Amino acid sequence: MKHVKKILSITSALLCTVGLLGTQFPEVNAAENVYGEFTYVLYDSNNDGKNDSVEITDCDEFVTRADIPDEIEGMPVTRIKDFVFAFCFGLTEITIPDSVIFIDDAAFNICVSLENINVSENSNNFCSLDGVLFNKEKTDLIKYPSAKKTERYTISNGVTKISENAFEDCNNLIELTIPESVKYMGNTGEWAISGSEKLESINVSENNADFCSVDGVLFNKDCTTLIKYPIGKTETEYTVKESVTKIGGGAFAGCYILESIILPDKINYIGEFGFSNCRGLKTINMPDKLTSLGKYAFWNCTSLNGIVIPEGVTNIGENTFFCCESLKSITIKNPKCEIYGYNLLYNYNNTICDKYDEVNEEYIYTGIIYGHENSTAQAYAEKCNIKFAVIGTEYNGVKGDANGDGKLRASDAAFIAKTLAEASVKGEKVTAENYPNADFNGDGKVTAADAAAIAKYLAEQSIKK
Repeated sequence: MKHVKKILSITSALLCTVGLLGTQFPEVNAAENVYGEFTYVLYDSNNDGKNDSVEITDCDEFVTRADIPDEIEGMPVTRIKDFVFAFCFGLTEITIPDSVIFIDDAAFNICVSLENINVSENSNNFCSLDGVLFNKEKTDLIKYPSAKKTERYTISNGVTKISENAFEDCNNLIELTIPESVKYMGNTGEWAISGSEKLESINVSENNADFCSVDGVLFNKDCTTLIKYPIGKTETEYTVKESVTKIGGGAFAGCYILESIILPDKINYIGEFGFSNCRGLKTINMPDKLTSLGKYAFWNCTSLNGIVIPEGVTNIGENTFFCCESLKSITIKNPKCEIYGYNLLYNYNNTICDKYDEVNEEYIYTGIIYGHENSTAQAYAEKCNIKFAVIGTEYNGVKGDANGDGKLRASDAAFIAKTLAEASVKGEKVTAENYPNADFNGDGKVTAADAAAIAKYLAEQSIKK
């Protein structure tokens, strides 16, 4: 099943693709067939048990032009499924027949070379204007092709909605102007504009009743929600307006140039993927009025090394700090803060982790979670084998814990032996200053004697058990 494989590939691509951060992945149909470069399923539009139309579910990844047929097996092609053209990296042009009545918002995602979407003039549901896909009435801008060569684009007055993913990964777009007629963006006001790395400015007509722009940044009309900070802006620091109370989903997603963000005191909500993939972000404050952190809020913020979550935060979404490879400490002040998901801080080989224990075949978490005694933070740390310390105290470690995993095991003796051998080859010294917990015998040095002492101690403890 090609669509199943593509969905799995897209799910994996989520870990490195900004444009998909808000995407929900649907169920797929197993009864797929092939017609030319297209894969399709028969569709029962009336739910009466009789197939009467066709849904396109996939497209050959090597096509350069895709002309969707108006019928297959004597039935009209009426639907285009999500991600049909994903990974069709050479595809530049698509033609949609008049038979199509439904196109999923994510149908053209990850179609990075697409320049034009054409629609049959006889279509009663869709139309194309300069290669951009609209509904027939031109009130809904459905898709702006990712590789369209235009650098500055002004949406026609009369458009009332910008669909979800409409301006996803637009390779050449530098400036986008939104007219006064636009009332809706995406399905939730978010994700209509994402992943466009050259985009420097989003401008909004002063007469628009629902949205506004300040210095090229998109807000709702009263500037209480920051909707989108353009990825292509060149500033390394940004101070969010004092009036803002909410950071929208994906608002800063992919803004890799930003190193410092200052949030105002009124901020109480950070949406899903709010600062995800801000790879240059080193510092950000968490205001005391903050109550909720959406899932993946700081995903892949690879330069972030420490963060303090205020007492007002009652819940932290799953994978909030996923792939934050430089994160060494996190402080959770609310003792009852609900932490969703096992993987709040997890990364395959990083995130509060900088060593791999070859003996026990596991990653060693060397960072620290700070919280209150008997708190949910402590329970989470213990569950995930992450070091924990009470706020206001220092973590002194476990004597003999040479590899920093918070435990005394045979792997610590092996770590000492390996480290000493590697240092000897390089002509370097291993000191108690650098590995304080490795000095197991307390002689102020780290030597093979410490490894032997650990092995002996563990053997004695094993006998006692």
